Amino acid sequence: MTMIAILTKWLPATGTKPTRIKAYTNDSPQHSITISEPKDISADIDKHRHAAETLQRLYSWDKTLGLVGGSNGSEGYVFVQVPYVDTSKFLTGGR
Repeated sequence: MTMIAILTKWLPATGTKPTRIKAYTNDSPQHSITISEPKDISADIDKHRHAAETLQRLYSWDKTLGLVGGSNGSEGYVFVQVPYVDTSKFLTGGR
């Protein structure tokens, strides 16, 4: 399984375009998508996750994988695909 890192960055509004978020990969060929900043999502990381998930769906990458991520320390976030985990046993104390 190839692991794909998805990076995101915030793009400021211009005279003709609203505030946007770009999600992209650094692999070759580079994959990218730019979306308008979601106004119905309040947390920055969730806005960036939405952009990363949109890119993941656009290229039909493995649907059995979820995304985890965090700040990359400069201008955006980085997300990696990981297998989904059934967390119900953790939430109930494993019973």
